[in-house]
Amino acid sequence: MSKKNIESISFHPGYYISEIIDDLEITQEEFAIRLGTTAKTISKLVNGEANISKDLAMKLASMLNTSPEVWLNLQKKYDLALIEQSKKEEMAEEVKLIQEVDYSFFVKLGVLPAVRNAADKVSNLCSYLSISRLSILTETDYNLKFRNGIKNPKQKNILSANIWVETATKVGRSYVTKPYNERALSTAVKKIVEMTTSPIEQVLDQIKNLLAECGVALVMLPYLKNSGLHGVVKWLSKEKALVAISDRRKYSDTFWFTLFHELGHVFQKRIKDVSYTWESDTVDESEHEADMFAQERLIPADQYQAFVENGAFSSSAIIAFARRINRDPGIIVGRLQNDCLILHSQNNALRTKIPEICFAI
Repeated sequence: MSKKNIESISFHPGYYISEIIDDLEITQEEFAIRLGTTAKTISKLVNGEANISKDLAMKLASMLNTSPEVWLNLQKKYDLALIEQSKKEEMAEEVKLIQEVDYSFFVKLGVLPAVRNAADKVSNLCSYLSISRLSILTETDYNLKFRNGIKNPKQKNILSANIWVETATKVGRSYVTKPYNERALSTAVKKIVEMTTSPIEQVLDQIKNLLAECGVALVMLPYLKNSGLHGVVKWLSKEKALVAISDRRKYSDTFWFTLFHELGHVFQKRIKDVSYTWESDTVDESEHEADMFAQERLIPADQYQAFVENGAFSSSAIIAFARRINRDPGIIVGRLQNDCLILHSQNNALRTKIPEICFAI
């Protein structure tokens, strides 16, 4: 893009100075002397490489019998044309990015209107997320380090993951919580464990309230296509932690595991980091610790080991074991499937799905 002539509708002030020099039939050097500036300054002006300053505007006004405003307005008009041209070029790139985002996600959430025009989608989404452009969210270190989970993530993965986290963050900031209290959270976790036999839709508000009393905002959001995210922990301040869970896995047992996994990350209190759970396994030490935290809360290790050693994994055996430890049978099934002790196709009748209403805001 030429800075001297923007779409031929607005000229850099240097264009007019060049014409004046030609009309006076003098050189740029002589014009510079008459104006009281340097030949280098005039050369840059004529070539559109320098702007009209207030000092130059005053000197030009005196020399050419105009007002300083004439020159400052020419500069302003050119600058605005330059901005408009840059906006058009930037929007063209942003329109390409919005094609990689599931805009309907926000329409279904009820936070953005349904529109067809791609540029309108870009503007709406940027405004909602309080960002100047979508390309900011293509940076791998914006929210997530991408060191684990998706291998060699594509741009659409990075963009969608960051958008999902930003959405969860926005919702989480609107939740009122008390200052973070680790002791209170430990007590709350014990109470929440006792709720695992209840339908999630019946106890979800109670769980959210319990966590809010401890300084934790629990946000439930639908899964955003291409994000790959199941859950995230992000400290919004030293006194408030966000736990966000997606419905990527729609079964109650995976909800419970993800919830306690993310709460395990909260106890780690890595305030400067964003902890996240992907659709693929990770080897990060903090992830392993969070896994162990969740597993122990859901099924005490010694009781699980005794059950496994018995080797009976029929539906009736699983139900009986679940009753003994006061857990949802689906939790037992999920653990056995994860540990490859039964096939992922086995005993799924004991698992229950979470209603979509649980992931509405």
